[in-house]
Amino acid sequence: MEAAAPPIVHLNVGGTEFSTSHETLTSQCPGSFLHSMFSGDWARQCDARGRVFIDRDGTRFRHVLNFLRSGCLHATDEAFCHELLEEADFFGLATLSAALHQALDAMKEQRVAEDLHRREQHSVLQQLTDGQAQLAAAAAAAAAAGHVPGAAAKGAGALAPPAPLQSSSSAPAWMHPLGSIMESGPNSTTVGATPARNGSRPPPSPSPGPQMSPSQFASETF
Repeated sequence: MEAAAPPIVHLNVGGTEFSTSHETLTSQCPGSFLHSMFSGDWARQCDARGRVFIDRDGTRFRHVLNFLRSGCLHATDEAFCHELLEEADFFGLATLSAALHQALDAMKEQRVAEDLHRREQHSVLQQLTDGQAQLAAAAAAAAAAGHVPGAAAKGAGALAPPAPLQSSSSAPAWMHPLGSIMESGPNSTTVGATPARNGSRPPPSPSPGPQMSPSQFASETF
């Protein structure tokens, strides 16, 4: 004879219908709520359609039933784990409760690691910002003191006075009508002017008059 197929159990959990096997509901956690109910220890309450009624949240029970089927938990966040912990405590599922606590510990460690990483990043960024601020302050102080590298030499070259103009001695005199006067100085004289008192030039020699030969000089009677 072939073994009888396991009976199918229809559940009404908070208005949500589920269908599962008797083995799934009784395979884990002996003495739990579901194990005791479907082992004949407790009386079962059924709705008008003959479905076993359980007055719990159907959305949460879906995750409880999936854990009973596979033994695996797919935790999404801490809030989800805390909500499911309430159902694990109500149904007396120690294995589910242990899995949830393990998931919460892993999430806490991950959160601590992420917080530490963020603090390290913030510390590095703060050090870079402080370094940039110190460099900017040093540059501003140097600029105020006039010690900016390259700026002094560059500014001096830009503000240097032009070289004085020099007259060329090779230029013709007619190009410098005032050259003789400017070069002679205040004590010099010009053509036709009265000689200076100090006599910078010797007086002219007197004219010797007409010249006579020796024979003329002897015939002259004085």
